Amino acid sequence: MERYYWGALSAAVGLGNSKLEALVAVFGSARSAYLADRQELLAARVYKEAAIDKFLKFRNLALPEQLQNFCERQQVRLMISGDADYPVSLRHIALPPKVLYIKGNLPRLDCSIGIVGSRRASTYGLKAAGDFAADLASAGLVIVSGGAKGIDSAAHKGALQAGGSTIAVLGCGIDVVYPRENTALFEQICSNGALVTEFAP
Repeated sequence: MERYYWGALSAAVGLGNSKLEALVAVFGSARSAYLADRQELLAARVYKEAAIDKFLKFRNLALPEQLQNFCERQQVRLMISGDADYPVSLRHIALPPKVLYIKGNLPRLDCSIGIVGSRRASTYGLKAAGDFAADLASAGLVIVSGGAKGIDSAAHKGALQAGGSTIAVLGCGIDVVYPRENTALFEQICSNGALVTEFAP
């Protein structure tokens, strides 16, 4: 259940991600930090008073359980940054996400490449993206893109048509299919890779 408190903290209004580990370190667990009262949060001296008041105003005490129920029902994994299989490449960026929601099977990313581009791509651009993705996937690389219209979709499709793996990194909750016309594509991606997002459903 602790990981779902991490999910709730990461989704909390007012806190942001940069100081969450410091907050949890003070309280000893994400659960204790999420359930703390105003005086306890002020005494921790991690966040300013305005941020704490904003957090408390919008805090939903039922959210951790709601996240757990959603993840179990939808077969979504909530990964936290302390997990052994958390992507190594993400550990080295300035502000790695504290939580990731994953649907499907996250392939190893040590041999991966990103292919992204215009949503309003030309016919040539779509073909080129698909061909590049197919060739790279055939060579064993995991194709990473954003699941959007245009080049992103062409890259995912190219990887799948070549029998390779692909990952769609979403800019929304994992329960949102955007664009809607990619519903079938997202289902295919879940069978041959994963949908990934840092945003709560």
